[in-house]
Amino acid sequence: MERQAWDLSPGNEFILNGTAWTVQTFQPQVGKVVLVRPECEPWHTTVRQLMHHPQIRQSTRTRKDLPAASRGRQPKGMLDLPPEKRTLAILRVAHLHEVETGFRSGNPLHALPMEPKPKYDPGVTTLTERRQAKVRKLRKATVADPDLAAEQWLDRVSYRTLVRWDLARRRFGPGGLR
Repeated sequence: MERQAWDLSPGNEFILNGTAWTVQTFQPQVGKVVLVRPECEPWHTTVRQLMHHPQIRQSTRTRKDLPAASRGRQPKGMLDLPPEKRTLAILRVAHLHEVETGFRSGNPLHALPMEPKPKYDPGVTTLTERRQAKVRKLRKATVADPDLAAEQWLDRVSYRTLVRWDLARRRFGPGGLR
């Protein structure tokens, strides 16, 4: 279980036995805390009592260290995506692996025949050149099979799209490529 420091500054909220309590005052020099909630008497307690209470957690409404979308929630994963979006995300990850490493699997130990292709070889080309080559390849795929390209959204891929995909994958994992 990951431990975090609690922010006991006035205005922050804690959930105690399923009920929200707000910190009214905190005196760290003596370890005293006053919690309040509407239509109740203030609760004068100690930091020690709060720390050892079995049914307390910091409210996700006042956490400032996390973005609002992820406060107290499990990050989205591949299994949270519908099957068609999952397939699309896996395809996009393969394109990004090929751009980044030269191998669609992302690993030279699992190389497909003819990998790395000269235009995706990291030893010979820069990342910018590999991204531009990927855009050209996807544009050719769009001309060859416009229906498949539209279904997989390959007709809309640009250099900037590849950069966005890479940033989303690094930040959110493969599920960020939906």
